[in-house]
Amino acid sequence: MYEGAEQRMVLGQITKDTEFVIRHWQCSDKPGYKVCSLLPDGKLHVFGDAGAWSGPYGARVEIRDLLRYYAATIAKRAA
Repeated sequence: MYEGAEQRMVLGQITKDTEFVIRHWQCSDKPGYKVCSLLPDGKLHVFGDAGAWSGPYGARVEIRDLLRYYAATIAKRAA
């Protein structure tokens, strides 16, 4: 995964408009989750609607998890 300078570069590319695929939250391969806010504890609030069986969903995520979702989203787009 991303480390050091590469991690900082990737984090610099992620904006509130960047959409992610988060497979365990959704029923489709469509990116639909976005970062909504940076929380005081350093976690991020991610929210969206990409076909989750219960409708729109959001949760707090660690930066390392966001980087994993980003990598998976990029890989899915390249496939």
